[in-house]
Amino acid sequence: QGMAFNSVREVAALDCLGRFLTALASSPLEQAFVQCEPPVASGITCDVNLTAEPHICIELTGVPFQPSDEEERAAEKLGGDEEEDEEDEDGEEEADEEDVEEDGEKDGEEKDGGKDGKEGGGSEGDDDEDEPDWFAGDLLLQKLESELRKVHERLQAGDEQTVAELRRAVRKERISRQESFEDGPSEFLNEALCPHLIFNQYPGSLAHGASGEGGTPQLLRTIAARTEALQSL
Repeated sequence: QGMAFNSVREVAALDCLGRFLTALASSPLEQAFVQCEPPVASGITCDVNLTAEPHICIELTGVPFQPSDEEERAAEKLGGDEEEDEEDEDGEEEADEEDVEEDGEKDGEEKDGGKDGKEGGGSEGDDDEDEPDWFAGDLLLQKLESELRKVHERLQAGDEQTVAELRRAVRKERISRQESFEDGPSEFLNEALCPHLIFNQYPGSLAHGASGEGGTPQLLRTIAARTEALQSL
């Protein structure tokens, strides 16, 4: 909060923080939400959105959804379940015709297999019922806040493993920026120009080093700062 959209070092620091939190296999949020059993989500990302008032966006994908009874009834009214039932009935009729041609022993084995399958399906349903409903209230947000608080406490305490992972994330971010600068040295100009063109006149924007001398000197200083930062990597 209160960060300027053209503050090069602060934006770079937040990019490193986002990589540390989510982008590595050993990242704390990756471990807490994805690499766990059962998984809370199939993926998690952390991005810095450079708007007039910059902010961090943490996005979770593939969070399991458990529909309520009312939602299931509403889905049935839409006809989705009826089409599936018709397909199942057609498949059962074809299977019955094939079973008539089979011998009795094989038919008995198939029935036993079907029974086992139903029992297995029931156990899966029980497992689903045991999982928490992450869309109920602020349950997901509370877990996210709890995990971020744990990371903050470990960093403040100087936990060796956490600090080592943070330094690893910084090294990876530095390498990524070096590669981008080598592949397209002029591409970063778009990132420097666009925020000024779009947000500099926005009433709520926060520009680093704002003064009464106009936008052009500010813009030139921002480009110079970005160039110096990239060349010093």
